[in-house]
Order: sequence, then structure tokens, then C-alpha cells
Amino acid sequence: DMVGRSDAELFGDELAARFAADDAAVRVTGEPVRREETFTHAGREYTFLSAKFRLPDGSVGGVGTDLTERKAAERAVAESEERFR
Repeated sequence: DMVGRSDAELFGDELAARFAADDAAVRVTGEPVRREETFTHAGREYTFLSAKFRLPDGSVGGVGTDLTERKAAERAVAESEERFR
């Protein structure tokens, strides 16, 4: 249900503007952008590691890795360790 929909339709105006700013920076500088981003979509919080890079034709490519489950596990371990101190 994502195909053919804009970032604004999928993620809202604020997050779409952040994505567009990163795309523009990569296009202008040619330097890749890598960041961990946390956002809410459809009532659920997600954390992604996003990497964007300029392709040979000047367009911007990107890869996102979902870290949501890993971050939840890290929080659970930290909370558990805190309880036993």
C-alpha cells in the first residue's frame, strides 16, 4: 500500500519535509547522509537507520534498516539491569 504514494501521504508533512531536506543535501553536496530516525506512523513508534547517497545519474538512493525491535530489546535489558542494581 506504499507504492505510488508520496512521503507526505505515508508519513505526514513534518517527516516528509525532513526526508526532502536530506535528499536535497545529498543532491547538492554529493555527500551521503546517515542518521537514526525515530518517528510515529499509524500509531506506532519506529526507529530506522537511514542512509542516503547520490547515484551516478544525480538522483538520490536510500536504504532504511528497521531498528525498532532491537531498540526495544536494548531498553528492556537496560531496565532489567537497573532493577538489579
